Amino acid sequence: MAELQVDGSPLQLHAEGRYRGVHFTLVGRVQMRYTEGLWNEWYLLFDDLRNGWLGESGGTYAVSFLTKVAEAIPRFADLRPGDPVVLRDQSYEVTQVEQAVCISGQGELPFQIGPAYSAPVVDLSGQGNNFATLDYSEEPPLIFMGEYVEFEDLHLSGLREWNGW
Repeated sequence: MAELQVDGSPLQLHAEGRYRGVHFTLVGRVQMRYTEGLWNEWYLLFDDLRNGWLGESGGTYAVSFLTKVAEAIPRFADLRPGDPVVLRDQSYEVTQVEQAVCISGQGELPFQIGPAYSAPVVDLSGQGNNFATLDYSEEPPLIFMGEYVEFEDLHLSGLREWNGW
């Protein structure tokens, strides 16, 4: 794997926070490259024994969880921005279709990654701050559902200090 790219993230392994009143720790990180640059997916372990992800891209933060759905998931090749998708009886709209590539990882992760791990992903926007991501790196696709959050609402501690890289 390549080295992690310097990205200015204030997050780091072992930082801690709270989401909806439950404490979590950042235990792993996957750094992805897509057409607009880089994004990080931080693997979270919660005190209530759940695990989830904190997506970070360009100052936007999103918490999501692997979710089972009853609906049939469209094929990656069939989706375009603006298309409607229904998950758990909720309407979403395709906002982005990406052929992302994992460039690095660190810490504890729930899966193994290697050089050029491909991640065809589709981002969906729902009502309010709700979103979903369809991850076609496995068959059947993985569905992550969650919400966009404000940085301050995560009550993070143990962050990296800014040194003006």
